[in-house]
Amino acid sequence: MICVVSGSQLSERTTLKDTRRSFIRDGVVALDSAVRPSELEALATVSDRRLRAVQRQLRAAGEDVFDGKRRFEDVQTRSPRRVDLRFSGTAHQRTVERFGAIAGADDLVTELLGDTRRCLVTGSIVSAPGARAQHWHRDGGQGLFPEQPLPTPPYALTVMAPVIGFGTEPGPPEFDLGAWLADDDDPSPAVAPAEPGVALVFDYRARHRGGANRSQTIRHYVYWVWARPWFVDHLNYFGPPIGADDGEKRL
Repeated sequence: MICVVSGSQLSERTTLKDTRRSFIRDGVVALDSAVRPSELEALATVSDRRLRAVQRQLRAAGEDVFDGKRRFEDVQTRSPRRVDLRFSGTAHQRTVERFGAIAGADDLVTELLGDTRRCLVTGSIVSAPGARAQHWHRDGGQGLFPEQPLPTPPYALTVMAPVIGFGTEPGPPEFDLGAWLADDDDPSPAVAPAEPGVALVFDYRARHRGGANRSQTIRHYVYWVWARPWFVDHLNYFGPPIGADDGEKRL
């Protein structure tokens, strides 16, 4: 079972240390009642505007963001009918600023990564109705220091909050708690809470998958990737920006 702790309790040193131990053990913790309704609304607006802007660009070329496979720097298909929309400019700045309003999140990120941690990326994972469950994967690969005994301290992590389209229909993300740093072909899935107000914090190496979207609503998770100052992500964001033209049509 995934450790769930009230975000407001992480201001207490003992609770913060216990939560850190749970994170190191499992690779994921959930902060309950961490995102206020006003913050959910603001984050949902940012994500929805980004999706609409990308849709406008693609529809001008006769395409849909959820069809086909996208490999742009700021728009990546993660699985059929599921896309990763990277924020930039004002959207990125506002999302970073709102991170401080998530109860307990900054305390935990600082505890895990240190005072020099920085926000690498903000964006949203958006799944359309009919999106199937993802394959099991790690956002950051197996790890950077294979010669070191496990578990090594985290060097990057993701904080993710459901903001649009979550209700009674099933399909939350799942995490492999049994052997999250090992090569195990038989995962032990633990279902993560996905109610509005929850914030999931998980290691970049944690094995997980997004759930199927069996609802009739497009679902949005807004996320922040935090890392130690020396870390650079070479795996997840590549290709030209959407709409870039280097001599051929990329849309």
